[in-house]
Amino acid sequence: MYNNAFLIRLILLLFNINISSQKYVKYPFKRLKPQSNKPLVETILQNDLEITIEIGTPPQKINLNLRSQYYTFFVSGSKVNYPIKKFNENESNTCKILNDTLSSYLGQEYSKGYKISETIKINGKKINNITLILASEINYIESGNIGLRPIESGYTLGDFNFIYQIKKSANFDNYSFSLNYLDDDNGELIIGTYPHNYDKRYNEKNLIFHKIGIYRDGLYWLFNVNNIKYGNSTLINYDYKCLINIEFGLISAPGSMRSYFLDSYLSKNKCNPLVVNNIIFYFCPEDNIKNFKDLVFYSKELNYEFVFTYKDLFIKDNDKYIFGIVFDDNVFQYNSVWIFGHLFLKKYFLTFDLDKRIIGLYNKIEKNIFNWGILFDIVLVILILLLSLYIIFHLKKPRKIRANELQEDNYEYISALDKNTFNIT
Repeated sequence: MYNNAFLIRLILLLFNINISSQKYVKYPFKRLKPQSNKPLVETILQNDLEITIEIGTPPQKINLNLRSQYYTFFVSGSKVNYPIKKFNENESNTCKILNDTLSSYLGQEYSKGYKISETIKINGKKINNITLILASEINYIESGNIGLRPIESGYTLGDFNFIYQIKKSANFDNYSFSLNYLDDDNGELIIGTYPHNYDKRYNEKNLIFHKIGIYRDGLYWLFNVNNIKYGNSTLINYDYKCLINIEFGLISAPGSMRSYFLDSYLSKNKCNPLVVNNIIFYFCPEDNIKNFKDLVFYSKELNYEFVFTYKDLFIKDNDKYIFGIVFDDNVFQYNSVWIFGHLFLKKYFLTFDLDKRIIGLYNKIEKNIFNWGILFDIVLVILILLLSLYIIFHLKKPRKIRANELQEDNYEYISALDKNTFNIT
């Protein structure tokens, strides 16, 4: 019995070591497919990345969109008047309404709602008193979202950021997150540590940083490029801001850049424009897309070149190809800002730190590196299974009676029998 208890304690210890070593969390994300009954140009600009988290007690699984242009954490409540998956606050034992009256909000993806606190699960562990917005009216049809935008001091809803709240409670290393695309439609959101701490392909010495910048009304995930080349020719030497926008599907160029692309490629290769909601798309013949030369963005602060080939920038649409760089019809609007969305993020793996307000990039990725962490997990699982099987087998198997025990039992039985037969006292 002592051995069984020891083995059980050992298994629990191994499980505890494995869980406690996970100072980050990985959420699988999927890219939502556009509506098939609409033309591709009407849906291609939207890039919805969706993760699933457990909220409330008992837990409800809610699909949330990732948003880099917003910073709050919200869910659509039972009062939202759309046929979508909603969080039912009335079925949760841990939901606490923090304000008695319904509040109105501007500049968010919800217009009305309540401030609440709830319980969520991270790595199988319950985290209590997470504050979020329970929306009753929404501006965009969704079950909720997790805001990833950096927060400035004094923001009204700064306390409702998901990452800031879970970092300490979940024992994460820092306030960083990364988007790791596994293919065009699937990937992982990793929160709580830098990639070199869980993936040996990334070395800390190869990590370079860029401080984020101001755009419109505040801080955003922004970096600078200082030179743009097309093939061997320099298109322009100018300091442009590049805004990382997870929600955006393509790459948007400043209106002033349109003439450069017309002269260098679009006009020469029979690409035809199409304006949709003030956005200019270009459709190019399949035979001509290979004529597109490499497009290179150089960042002086990172000392790094971002390179895009024709394979990166053309999307098939029936018998034509959509050019992955679009232009705003108002040539003067946001004249020095590029918007880098899905086409950029699926090619270049970035890490973001909310606390340090930096964007990180590994300028070198190691190849053929053996992942000792995976080996440790495999060995650990095998060891736990073997110990579990041993305990099950050991408990169920009847214990063999030793020869001396059998003799002692027989002797006692015969002795008792003799005493009864012969009246021995």
